[in-house]
Amino acid sequence: MMRFQQTDTPATYTGPSGTPLVANGATCDRLCGGTPGTTLTLITMDALARNKYAVSFDIAVPPYTLWGAGTWTVPLNIAWPNQCVGLSSIYVLRLNQAGAFQQTLGFRQFLNLPFVGPGILTVDVSCEGALTRAYYDRVLIVCGFTNDGTLPPYNLQVNTAAQTFGITPSEPIVSPFNG
Repeated sequence: MMRFQQTDTPATYTGPSGTPLVANGATCDRLCGGTPGTTLTLITMDALARNKYAVSFDIAVPPYTLWGAGTWTVPLNIAWPNQCVGLSSIYVLRLNQAGAFQQTLGFRQFLNLPFVGPGILTVDVSCEGALTRAYYDRVLIVCGFTNDGTLPPYNLQVNTAAQTFGITPSEPIVSPFNG
């Protein structure tokens, strides 16, 4: 198992390519590998957002790594919770060295996990291996969120209020890779 530390460093590659997700107006895209992040990043979810990409983690995988199948453990440090926002989906993608989408390794959908308090929210994603990967391929983890504050049952009527939550990219992502 290899661990990839979330950091405050902006990601090299971002975006929801290879997923059915549409980008939120505000995103937090961080590189993995280095010192744990300490900065709170606030993300405002668009009004009426349903499963929109808002957080991603870019992982530069070292050469000679075995891209085995198994479970990826993806933690989110919810430092600024908002119970009207929830985690909807997580995608684990393989990108080539130039950042182009190559393969969906695994995903979890329909999670509907609200942020009811501060703490670490952890999701396990079962993934296939990447036997045809090339040296310097990367992994991109893309997280989708829903703004439930604008939809019933949290509100009795639909409104157009954006909702804000915050993460601190401080946790290690655990992969089934061996190096």
